[in-house]
Amino acid sequence: MQIGTQLRAPHGFCGFAKNIDYFFLKNDHTTGLVTLIEFVENKTFSAEICRITKKDFENALLQQHFVISASQMTMPPWLNELQGINLSTVELSRINSRESNIEKAEHRLLQIQPLILRIDDLLSSNNPIAEIARFARSCTPKQNPRRLQTWLFTYLVFGRNLWSLYPAYHRIGLWSREDNISSIKLGRPALATGPQAGFRVDAEMIQLIEQSYVKHADLGITQRKIYVKAMRTAFECRVIDQKGPLKLYQPEGRPYPSIGQYWYYVKKAFKPEVLGETRYGSQGHRGHVPSLGRFSEGVANLLEKVEADGYYLKQQLQTFTGEALDEMFCIIRITDVASGAIVGVGFAVGRETEKAYRLALFCMSLPKHHFAKLFGIDLGAEEWPCIGLPGRLTVDRGPGAVINCPDVKWREYSTDLTPSYAPRSKAGVESSHPRTPQIEGAPSTVISDFNPVAAAKREILAAVRDNKISNASDRMTPAMIADKVMPNPVGIWNWLDARGRNDAATIAFDDAVRAFLTPVEFSVRPNGVYYLERRFDSSELRETGLLDKANRSGRLNIKGYILDLCVRHAWLEINHRIIEVDAILPLRSADAELYLTVSDLQDIKKSAAVTRSEHTQLQPVNELQFEEAVFEATGKFPDDGKRIKGKRIKAKQNRNSSNESKRATSATKVVI
Repeated sequence: MQIGTQLRAPHGFCGFAKNIDYFFLKNDHTTGLVTLIEFVENKTFSAEICRITKKDFENALLQQHFVISASQMTMPPWLNELQGINLSTVELSRINSRESNIEKAEHRLLQIQPLILRIDDLLSSNNPIAEIARFARSCTPKQNPRRLQTWLFTYLVFGRNLWSLYPAYHRIGLWSREDNISSIKLGRPALATGPQAGFRVDAEMIQLIEQSYVKHADLGITQRKIYVKAMRTAFECRVIDQKGPLKLYQPEGRPYPSIGQYWYYVKKAFKPEVLGETRYGSQGHRGHVPSLGRFSEGVANLLEKVEADGYYLKQQLQTFTGEALDEMFCIIRITDVASGAIVGVGFAVGRETEKAYRLALFCMSLPKHHFAKLFGIDLGAEEWPCIGLPGRLTVDRGPGAVINCPDVKWREYSTDLTPSYAPRSKAGVESSHPRTPQIEGAPSTVISDFNPVAAAKREILAAVRDNKISNASDRMTPAMIADKVMPNPVGIWNWLDARGRNDAATIAFDDAVRAFLTPVEFSVRPNGVYYLERRFDSSELRETGLLDKANRSGRLNIKGYILDLCVRHAWLEINHRIIEVDAILPLRSADAELYLTVSDLQDIKKSAAVTRSEHTQLQPVNELQFEEAVFEATGKFPDDGKRIKGKRIKAKQNRNSSNESKRATSATKVVI
C-alpha cells in the first residue's frame, strides 16, 4: 500500500461509512495512529482528516473491513474529468491569459511549502487542523485555513503532483440553473440592452422552445428563421416601432427568450446529429461528420460483399452507320469491397437499365476471358481472374434494385439498398468511376469515333487496366505486405483467393444464360434461325435436327437468349438444353458487321423494310420503262406475237412454210 491508495469500507467500520472513498496518508508508528483523508463535497470540496489506531486499521485490512478500490484516482475528485489530459499543452493554447493555471498551481504550492517541510511533525501532533489554522493566521497576508488544508492534503495524497493543485475552472457553470428560483436573468449580460435586460428561462419556456423548434425546423430553414417563427407563434411576440432600433415585445408581458437563450436550450435538448440532419438532410450532414472507418473493415473474404453502380460516358458515340448517337451510353461496374477489384461490367444505351445490371452479373459469373471473347476480345485468364457471384450486393434505389433473376436464389435475400442520393454508402464503386476534369468556359462536346459495341470493348479493357493500376495499399494487411503482394486489386485478389478466403458462389453457364441474358423469340428456317433479319447457325444446331424439321413443316418459333449490346452470338433453348449459335453474314464482309447491338439490328430491319417497300413500288415502273425502251429500239413491245395451237414449230417446217409463202406472193403479183 502506498500513500494515496484509495480504500473503502464495504460494510462500514467504526467511524467510517460504507461506500465512501478514503485515501491513505500515513501509518505513524510513533503515535500509533493511521491518518486517512476524505474529500467532502459541499458546494466546494474540502479535505478532512480521519484517524484510526494502527492496530485497528491493520486488523481491518486483514479481515477485509477495509478493501482497496478496484479503480484508483490519479487526480482529485474535482479534477476527475482531466485525467489523462496533457495539461501542459492545454496551457500553451491559453496565450491571452494574464496568469496561467500553471502559475496558479505553483502559487498554491508555494503557500503550503512550509507545511510540507514539517509534515511529519504536523501529522504527529494531536490536532493537525489547529496547527494548519495557526500557520494560516501567521501568513502575510492571512490565508484561509480550510483552503490551505485542502491544498496540502491533496498534494500529499496524489503523489506530490503539481497538477493536483490545478484550478478546477472547467467546472464553472455546471451547476443546475433549475434549482435556483431567482428571477434574475442568468448568463453573460447583453451589451446593447444592459446586464439585467431580458428574462430568465424557466421550465415552461424551455418546453415552448423545444415544441416550437420541432414545429418549425426543416431542411434549409436557418436558425434566425426558426427563431422568428417561434417568437411569432409560440411566444406571440410582436415588433414595437419606436425611435431608434426596433425591438420585440410581448403584449401580455409574458417572458420570451433571446435568440442566444433559444438556441442554447435547443442544443441542450437535441443531439448535434439531429440538428444537423434536420437542417442539412441526412446526406448533407453526413459530409460534416468524421468517417466511421473503411468499408473494407467489415469484410474478410472476396465477394463477401460487392457494390454496383452506373455512370455515363461524357463523349457522344456514333451509330453503326457513322452518325452521332443521340442517346447516352451507361456503364455498370460491380466492385468487390475486400479487394477493390472490378468484378463485373455491364452496358446500356440510353439510360441505366435493369438489363445492364443483369449483364454485369453475367460478366461476374463467367471466366473473364470467356466474357471478353463474346465481344471479340482475346484476354488471358490471368489478366482478370475474378469470377463468381457475390454473397451480398449493394445497389442504390434505381434499376439495380429491381433485378429480376428468378433462377438465382441468392438475390432473394442478399440485396442491400442504399439511401437515395447517398453515394458515400457505396463509396468503393463510386470511387472506381473515371473522373474527367471540369472544363470552364463555353460548353463543348467530344464526338467519339466509337460506336456502342466498340465502347463496350474499350470499357472491358479499361476494367482490366484499372484492376492493375488502382492503388489498393489501404487494404493491405501486414501479412500481405510481408508477402510482398502487389498493392493493386489483382494482387490482393490472388493472395486472398490462394488462401481460400473467397465467398464466391458458382453458377453453371447455362443457368447464367437463362438468369441474366435477355429472352427473345427466334424464327427457324431451313437454312438457320433468324432474329431481326440476322441469321444464326452452328454445327451443334444442325445436329439437333431442328432445321430439318423446319424444312418439312415450314417456319417454327423457338425461345432463345441474346446479349443486347453485342448480338454476335445467341443461345437457343432446344430440348431443355442451351445451344450456342453464331451470327452469319450473307457475304464475306468486315467483322465489325457481326458485332451489332439489338438497336442496330432493329434499325437495319426497319431500313430493310423501307427498301423492300420501295423496291415493290418501283417494280412496275421499271417494267414499264423496259417495255418502252424495247419498243423504241425494235418498234415492237416485248410481248408482241401470236399464240398457235400445237407444239413448237421446227426449223424444217419453218423453211417449207417460207417457200410456199414466196410462191403465193409471186402468183399474186402476176395476176395483178
